[in-house]
Amino acid sequence: MKLGQKTTELLTGLTVTPIVLYVLSKDGLNRRINCQPHGINPKTGEPVETIWTCDEHLKDGPIEGDLPFHLIGECAEDEATGFNGRISEICLHINGCVHVVITPKGVAENGNAIRSINFDIRRVKGKNIPKFNAQELNKSIKEKPSPTSCSRPNR
Repeated sequence: MKLGQKTTELLTGLTVTPIVLYVLSKDGLNRRINCQPHGINPKTGEPVETIWTCDEHLKDGPIEGDLPFHLIGECAEDEATGFNGRISEICLHINGCVHVVITPKGVAENGNAIRSINFDIRRVKGKNIPKFNAQELNKSIKEKPSPTSCSRPNR
């Protein structure tokens, strides 16, 4: 099945639309799917909050998606900010946009690990990350726009 195709999440029985596929392993087998349940929260008038699931819990699963999961573990840097580390997750959005999560080394002043950040792969540089020329980049952005925000699975 494809992202955007309505199905049933088997554990909850909810009608859902898978909207984001996350891959968390280099072999592509550790996957999480963010799904939008059908419905509006009557108290807020907003869509019901998304839920996380996996392929085996989707009635019509697994989710199809061609992702470069071989990039997991590689060094990468966001060109706009200089934020760098290793790619720990790759995700495919419903519109076809691919994002990577970069996990830096080190500890923040408070003693916690520095948090991982999600970036559109088109603005990330790394040894095996393909580069777009200006025309290809504009075409890709038009055909596969990046979402303004997205949640990440709990690990």
